[in-house]
Amino acid sequence: MEYGNCTHLLKVTGRYFLEGIEESIKNLPKGKDFYVQRHYDANIKWQNSEYFGIRKELLPELTSTVLRNIQFMELSLWDLSRNHSFTIFKKGFRNEMPRGGDGLVINPL
Repeated sequence: MEYGNCTHLLKVTGRYFLEGIEESIKNLPKGKDFYVQRHYDANIKWQNSEYFGIRKELLPELTSTVLRNIQFMELSLWDLSRNHSFTIFKKGFRNEMPRGGDGLVINPL
């Protein structure tokens, strides 16, 4: 895949709109492999995946890990991000949209 001159890709679940994401990205530390949201559960090694940033070279590793292990992306995202450099989006994003499955509204997202 070609991504031009970009270094990272931002994945956002289609139902969400992250108002102010551009400014948030500008304020994050540079050079990290992953930029993950602040919602996670260390007890079960689960990193929420409503949105995250990933160094473009690591995307094939993430997707192949999910497919190879036949596991939730959130488990693979936890493992991979914790084995590379990462930082957390400290400021959440206003959200009133329920997520799929359980219908929970995470606000801020």
